[in-house]
Amino acid sequence: MAFAHQCPECIAGEEQGRDPPTFYVVDPLRRRGRRKGKRDAQEAAHHLRTLVSLVLTNAEMRKLITHAGTVGCDLLA
Repeated sequence: MAFAHQCPECIAGEEQGRDPPTFYVVDPLRRRGRRKGKRDAQEAAHHLRTLVSLVLTNAEMRKLITHAGTVGCDLLA
């Protein structure tokens, strides 16, 4: 069986008697979903960097986190 294209992987597969590779049609909505997913991930990373910089540079924020940890430990004890 001859493949529609002649890339090295397909030629090697044909010589070894393997089935041809399966090709899928990419749905434009899924492609848009991937782009939105990447954009959302970049935005989430930006927000996370902002929070980390607040924690590292703001003394009041560090105190707030320390107090929240203390209260949480007291609640669970």
